[in-house]
Amino acid sequence: MMALRLSVLAFAFCHATWVVGLSDPNSCAGGTDAACELQEPGSDDAEYDVDVPELLQHERVGRRKTHHGGHAAQGTDAASAAAVFLDDDVKIAFVFTTSCSGEYQLYQSAVLEWTWKDVGNQGTLSRVITGCKSEEDKAYAMRSPLAGDPRFHIFVTEGDLGINPRTGKLYPARGRPWSLMQWIAAGLPPWSAQQLPSMVAVLDPDFAMLRPLSAHPRFKDVSRGHMFAATYDMGGDWIKYFAAIGEVAPGINANTALESYSSGPPWVVERTDFQAMVPLWGDYTDKMDARESLLLNEQYSFMMAAANQSVPMLPHGNPMVVSNPGAYREVWTGKSDPAQWNQAYLLHYCMSVEYKGWHWHKSLITRKGWYAEHFDNALPGILECHTPGLQEPPAPPSSSVEPDGNSIKWAWFLYRLFPRINVATSAFRASYCPKPTSEDSPEVLAQRLIRPFFPRECGGRKTTMYLTATAPDKAADWKATGLEDDDLCNAQRQAL
Repeated sequence: MMALRLSVLAFAFCHATWVVGLSDPNSCAGGTDAACELQEPGSDDAEYDVDVPELLQHERVGRRKTHHGGHAAQGTDAASAAAVFLDDDVKIAFVFTTSCSGEYQLYQSAVLEWTWKDVGNQGTLSRVITGCKSEEDKAYAMRSPLAGDPRFHIFVTEGDLGINPRTGKLYPARGRPWSLMQWIAAGLPPWSAQQLPSMVAVLDPDFAMLRPLSAHPRFKDVSRGHMFAATYDMGGDWIKYFAAIGEVAPGINANTALESYSSGPPWVVERTDFQAMVPLWGDYTDKMDARESLLLNEQYSFMMAAANQSVPMLPHGNPMVVSNPGAYREVWTGKSDPAQWNQAYLLHYCMSVEYKGWHWHKSLITRKGWYAEHFDNALPGILECHTPGLQEPPAPPSSSVEPDGNSIKWAWFLYRLFPRINVATSAFRASYCPKPTSEDSPEVLAQRLIRPFFPRECGGRKTTMYLTATAPDKAADWKATGLEDDDLCNAQRQAL
């Protein structure tokens, strides 16, 4: 049965590279010619001289074994061991915002929170939640694998901050600046008078940490008038938006706008600069959205607020994030040596990916899907009790097996991502689920693992997951589905 093509664009733009229907991640439908060039398969023709599987063997050394057909992720990379940490009097307030929208947002929160702590970040981490419509929804949204950790905080906003009062319509990204305004104003940790943060680091919920971001050498240079941020392909023409919304533009040209302000999360900003920028960020977001409904209005509005307050980026933001082999300014851009990719601090899993027998989009491992596309999976979502967890992919192929450089990068990305999702969601379930019985023990669940695929009809249900029978001593294969008959919709593949 042919996979259903999703009719929507994926929510995150990942460095302004077009994200298209999930069933065809390399399609350029709806994008510009330039955007299509960014995602053209095989665009990285560099020679790969490094044996990737050999290089990544350290991923399997000294790690906690899990029941997911692979290894658990820890912050033990060689690069982490050499990190230099900030003085104790430098207080970093990490923060990210989510909506009260069920499993889709909650599992991403769990992955970010678990990996944030696991790799050894300094500072505090806050999750800011908006849009809860009932006490039951609120209680579920406040669950976390870090519950009870003194360095972790949850703040729930008042009102539905995704609605733009200028239009009366929903713009979900609006919730970020307006939620952060309430978070600051509440005066709760980390904003209590006794421990005001030195800087604020704004994250996206769909981040998985590879290394302690707080150990990045540029953190020590964040000060008044200088932020540290990931470089995004946002261009420089966005300065025209000041005039478009009736605001006075700062005295910068398009080149300065690109080189000094074209950014995205993580945004690391000195505290008083952040407090001055957030109200402008929110106001510009509403005005931009009222002018024209565009996905990236909120991100452009942050850049506009930074330019208004003369808070440019420090250099060397490229190594922070990897999300898409086609992005112009990421740590692996133009690089063929996987050892250089390992310099990344974060995986940003916002893209849809298809490599051989493996599919990925962050919505696929939930039972009901996301706000843009609803599913009807018979199998439990990744946070539900007694779910088996994800089958983890094998080590990435070497260039002698896979000649396409971008394909190797995608394989590397999935290889690093899936174990981190498994260990974080396993920790979440351990905190909120009944003790396993003999029928759903980790050893039993390890015999049948979940694998996501792009949506298709299975027995009249829009389905995105199947169970793959996996012997504990048999490694996964990139080409195969893990099934002898490749029948993903078979009743035995759709029921525990």
